[in-house]
Amino acid sequence: MRTTGIALIGWFLLGPLAHGQVVIDKNLVLEGTTAAERQVTGLPNSLAPASVLTAGVEQSGAHRTGGAVGGSGAQWQTALPSLNEALVPGTNLSVQTPASSTGAVVLQVNDQGPYPVVMEPGVPLAGDAYPAGTMLSLVFDGDQFHVMNGRASARRECPSDMAGPSPQYCIERDERPSAQFWDAMIVCASAGRRLCSWGELYTACISATPLGLNNMTGNWEWSNNAANQDTWVRVALRASCTEAGTRQPVDVPTYSRCCISR
Repeated sequence: MRTTGIALIGWFLLGPLAHGQVVIDKNLVLEGTTAAERQVTGLPNSLAPASVLTAGVEQSGAHRTGGAVGGSGAQWQTALPSLNEALVPGTNLSVQTPASSTGAVVLQVNDQGPYPVVMEPGVPLAGDAYPAGTMLSLVFDGDQFHVMNGRASARRECPSDMAGPSPQYCIERDERPSAQFWDAMIVCASAGRRLCSWGELYTACISATPLGLNNMTGNWEWSNNAANQDTWVRVALRASCTEAGTRQPVDVPTYSRCCISR
């Protein structure tokens, strides 16, 4: 693990000390051939502002509380009667997000704050990054709250060459050149994508015009759905959105387009 001149806030692989929070301005290098050789051990369980937040403190629950978040837009606020003292570094809140909004989120806890909420140092949490009702784990570093449970619940934006027919996936706007099935699959995988399913192709096709999708009909396109015979694959969209070829041999060059899950 290496970082240079940034605030490092996150979960570390530390054996018994499973995670930690620390701000550094030097290179941090964990080296070794085994997990034991890459551990950081011997850190005291201290609440001092300049100390590392160790798993011992984090897992004690001494500074853990939770509740729903309200507020207007990206100005979040929560009332926590159990938190009757000033926030200290290491305070961990489990909160439920309100309705989505635009803008960088700030959070007021009781009458303290508002404090910025960030996904990582320098990257603010957007008010629409998570669906309403998502539970977030936030850790206070003295100046701002850090989201600690990642973006597993967040939908990624579609790249500029793709459109989003639904919240579940993105599809390429243009057909890729005709190729055998295995080559088309490898091309998508090399771009960090995959061949679309027949259902995804159909959903995109019926909304092709408002989505700005090109050539959704006119050519067969590979899907990622197998046919009931080895080395044959389902194809779709030749004459209409609802037309599907039951199967086609994998070595017959056919057009395709790639999808990604959101």
